[in-house]
Amino acid sequence: MSEPRPKHDRDLPLDALRLCLVLVVVVFHVAMGFSRTTPWWPIVDSHPIPALTGLMVALDGFQLPSLFFVAGYFLVPSLDRRGRLWPFLAGKARRLLAPFAVVFVTLGPIVSYTRHLRLGGERIGFGHYLVEQLRGLLDWRFGTLEGVTTAASASDRIHTWHLWFLPFLFLLVALGAIALVAAKRLGPAPRPPRPSPSGLASLGWLLAAGAAIAAATIAVELAAPMNVWWRLGPLLVLQPSRLPLHVGMFALGVLAARRGWRPGPGSGPALALFAAAFAAGLTALPSYLTSVLYAGGATRATPVIHALLRTGLNVAALGTLTMAFARLEPGARLARWLGRLAPYTMDIYLLHLPVLVALHTLLYLAPIGAAGRFAAIAVGAVAVSAAASRWIVRPRPALAAGGAVALVAALALAFP
Repeated sequence: MSEPRPKHDRDLPLDALRLCLVLVVVVFHVAMGFSRTTPWWPIVDSHPIPALTGLMVALDGFQLPSLFFVAGYFLVPSLDRRGRLWPFLAGKARRLLAPFAVVFVTLGPIVSYTRHLRLGGERIGFGHYLVEQLRGLLDWRFGTLEGVTTAASASDRIHTWHLWFLPFLFLLVALGAIALVAAKRLGPAPRPPRPSPSGLASLGWLLAAGAAIAAATIAVELAAPMNVWWRLGPLLVLQPSRLPLHVGMFALGVLAARRGWRPGPGSGPALALFAAAFAAGLTALPSYLTSVLYAGGATRATPVIHALLRTGLNVAALGTLTMAFARLEPGARLARWLGRLAPYTMDIYLLHLPVLVALHTLLYLAPIGAAGRFAAIAVGAVAVSAAASRWIVRPRPALAAGGAVALVAALALAFP
């Protein structure tokens, strides 16, 4: 008989999964600097690596939806531990919105200025550029944009870069917490903890959720194709076609936690089937997007095919990764390494982009080849971000925030 889900709000396989997904995000962003398809990126290497374009599309297919699932899963026990809604939301605001605000108005403009100069923008000093960026915080116009390059250009006044994930996640967490509290107050008396559902039951829930997400994605893509972006004030420029997947995976995480699900190793054949489907999705989605959609060959069937491919990839990724991480032995070398790095996951996500842009700038002419630069930047971005988290950000957050403000102020004064 399955054991009830423990009361603590941490789960080692999912903590490890979240860390690895953030590392995937780092690799994805480093790859963007070596692709010919991202001319709007802050820095593009003089020797692109064509194979990285397919890797980018594959990683982009599952990294953030899986992170939303983990966030939704941890919402339930975290809210239970806090007990009350407003202290919980205040804590989440300190964890998500406060660091977002600091990095957004300090390190973010430095990254944007790098892109501004590389793309041949007006040769103005950083101080003047910073003022223009901060003025962009007052621009709360909403609009529809077509194409990623147009979307990137439209956000030049103020750009959230990778940080858009944090305010959007806070919005989902807040809405989810409000819904859970309302359901608790309006619903029947609390029941004892449920046993973890069986493998077949979990598979049924996963496939049903995938079908619902795919149907919602098809409906949205018929109204707003994937090359359409929405500008929602100064904080978000996003694709509406991704919303069903992001929101659906978050809701699936909440549902999994509510029903007592925990990551399990599954059977060998089950893991092999999910892994085969995951590998097929990692190949099929980039092939379809590069050969059909990006090449201008979209048809009436495109929204259906794209939605099924992307949703199927995420269903397969979630099944494969949760089973794989559940098989980690706590004392294994990989588990110990992930455990040491896991406390710095949030700060790695926050800091990696400005760090990798700085490293790429320093290594731009290094005689180590494009592949060597790619590897050095990826490893260096993680190492520097984790070190900053361990020695500065976590023990001295006020000092870290003050240092970021001081850095930007010094650059603005030195290059007005």
